[in-house]
Amino acid sequence: MKKQKGAAVIVSFFLAVALLAAGCSFPARGEEEPEPQASLRLVDEEGYTQVEVLAVLEGEPLHDPAGVAVTAGGEILVSDGARHQIYRYSPEGELIDQLGSQGGEPGRFNQPGALSLDGKGNIYVADVGNNRVQVLDAGGRFLRQVGSRDEFASFFSLQDGFDIPLAGLAADREGNIYLALKGAYYDISENELRKYSPDGELVMQLASMLEGSYDLVPFTWPGALTVDGEGTIYLVHGANGVGKVIKIPLEQNAPIADQTLQFGSLGKGKGELLHTPLGVAVDQEGNIYVSDTHNNRVQVYDSRGEWLLMFRLAGTPYGELTEPGNLAVDGEGNLYVVDRGNARVLKIANPVRHGSVG
Repeated sequence: MKKQKGAAVIVSFFLAVALLAAGCSFPARGEEEPEPQASLRLVDEEGYTQVEVLAVLEGEPLHDPAGVAVTAGGEILVSDGARHQIYRYSPEGELIDQLGSQGGEPGRFNQPGALSLDGKGNIYVADVGNNRVQVLDAGGRFLRQVGSRDEFASFFSLQDGFDIPLAGLAADREGNIYLALKGAYYDISENELRKYSPDGELVMQLASMLEGSYDLVPFTWPGALTVDGEGTIYLVHGANGVGKVIKIPLEQNAPIADQTLQFGSLGKGKGELLHTPLGVAVDQEGNIYVSDTHNNRVQVYDSRGEWLLMFRLAGTPYGELTEPGNLAVDGEGNLYVVDRGNARVLKIANPVRHGSVG
């Protein structure tokens, strides 16, 4: 028996040497297997990546979700355009607070839309029906407002009541505010991208007309925007068959023209967009998430605009995405999708890291 045991040890030793020589190695005891790289991700026959849904926010009181933001602690804020309120949920999707009510006074809303947060946790609300941005502290108390109907008057048509200039909102860590303003007519009206300082001073203004002049790149009917930790702006826009993503780095409140990137082609294939995408978010790795609203899916691109993946919910217990809108990403890369057509918000495990086919 001793000879057999010694022989087994010798065989094991030479087997280990052979494996090491072949470029193989044994994981250390207790060491976790590395996560698969995105390049090894499997997809279904149509090219869609399956994702994991972590939470679903739906049912009363949520009626018409419009904007979404996530606090540093993982709480989820959702604006409701029909109920004129903002709801606060736990990371698991439990309703824990309601902010505001319908009205035009400070701290009250009329069709609130996009939401954003700064580094202090202050809440920025696109108060669409009141033509302003409201800034609240982390507890929901009113601090100040930016914009007014008079300030945005040039974006209204003669058909008063049919215009919604406030198409996109983002705030950076310092409290600078970024707005996408949409003209009344996609082909002849002016659209603008603006930046305001934390005290409300207008410090940057980029204008564009689909059939006319533009300051940097042409864009029309912006659908949403976001900003990353470096102050780079990401804008999605389109109408009349156009769907594009624009990445605009800034330096001293001015765009860096030769670093501006525009991508997205018209269609239903991989990386292609239909008109007017209505959501965009960027994670800490620079991956760009876009709500391909009228294709009922979300697409993901890397920081260079190269297509990475796309997903929907077909074949899952959650039905299907229907006209997804605003997006948010938390510090772990989990994605939050306003599923507008289904009146819900989905929390999805980091699609780039965890996406696979079951």
